Amino acid sequence: MQPKTVLVAPEMVDLAESHRMASFARAFQQLGHRVVVLGDGRYDYLFDDIPCERVFIAYDSVWMDDEHFRRMHNVDEYGMNWIAPAQLSTFIAAEVDLFKQIRPDVAITGFRPSIRISSRVMGVPLVWVLPAAVSEPYFQSGLGTSPHDVFTKRPWMRLVPAPLRNWAANMIPLHLPLKLDAWNKVALQWGIGRFPNSLSIFRGDLNLLSDAPELFPELDRLPYGYAFCGPLLMEYPIPTPESLRTYQKRPDRPVVLFSMGSSGSPDLFKAIVASFEGQPYDVFVATTTIVDKAEFSHIPDNVIVEKFFPPIDVAALADVAVVHGGQGTVYSTLFAGTPFVGVPMFSDQQYHLEAMVRRGCGLVIKRDQCTPQSLLAAVRRVLANSDFAQSAGYIQELLLKYRTQPDLYPPHVGAQQVIEFLAPI
Repeated sequence: MQPKTVLVAPEMVDLAESHRMASFARAFQQLGHRVVVLGDGRYDYLFDDIPCERVFIAYDSVWMDDEHFRRMHNVDEYGMNWIAPAQLSTFIAAEVDLFKQIRPDVAITGFRPSIRISSRVMGVPLVWVLPAAVSEPYFQSGLGTSPHDVFTKRPWMRLVPAPLRNWAANMIPLHLPLKLDAWNKVALQWGIGRFPNSLSIFRGDLNLLSDAPELFPELDRLPYGYAFCGPLLMEYPIPTPESLRTYQKRPDRPVVLFSMGSSGSPDLFKAIVASFEGQPYDVFVATTTIVDKAEFSHIPDNVIVEKFFPPIDVAALADVAVVHGGQGTVYSTLFAGTPFVGVPMFSDQQYHLEAMVRRGCGLVIKRDQCTPQSLLAAVRRVLANSDFAQSAGYIQELLLKYRTQPDLYPPHVGAQQVIEFLAPI
């Protein structure tokens, strides 16, 4: 087969999305294909060491500001209505012009929804990389549950029986185009038809599920256009802080990892850190972008705070991890064989965590019920029950092959699946 031109289109303001697309860009390049990376942003440095072409759209810096970033990542509240139709149409026009210049054989993204429209306008096959827990097959299998914040926003929902709430949680995203007004208006303007439901905008011609199929036995019969490629871990090296390198673990003192990705309330985050003071644990806290270390008025003696830690290394040191449920954080924890306490900020994180709770690896606390007291109680419960650690250890053994067997290396598996998909086209 002749080398293909692959347009890799990450959303450069999100770390998880950027590192997954960087892994695919590297994999396609290593397989001998021409790789063109679209966009720039705070994480474009992840592509610096990849032999590829870079292209940019000036409008990126307009719509990818902090306010758009906040709105577009709060899907529970805004859906897709975080951009005005006029802005979106201008952006689509710029992408269409870029398609005409590059003439790609395929485009791949994980969360750049504008490419869903521009690729269809140009008739270019689109590959979407997404977690199994937010895919159409997940909801078709009835695995979705009522979003945790539904009671906060609609107290009357407490009167609805749980089975009915969960049924609605699966049916609504499959059948209703909620909060897609701007996107459907622009799609019609470009002559490609409306998006029929809330999930359809996050769907390509080929959809690669970035999960281990062993963890989703309910999805053993995927429909055409879906395939598992395996879990995608961040490959960009994170330096080991001196605090982690010199730490000496004591056998009688459990270690807790507290990492909420880029989600969560700074005030709650700082309150939870403060609650660890005097507890019989040593605690590693990764602040990422939630709060700066300098903003803490006091850091307990048993707490070590850094912006980042190498995720699997620090998780392997921990006896329990407190996490938000982002897919990368969950897998880093599982690859380390560490049980967790999950506090999801959004429904996709809720579903990631619930999938692992079904495997016995941890507990979930609803966001509106998370207090320093409830979190500490959950940590104590996980530490006191060895079943959680045993289940996490079992999952670790299942996942090991994705890091040790070259033929199962997820970025290459996914890239090869894309090329095979293109063969008859």
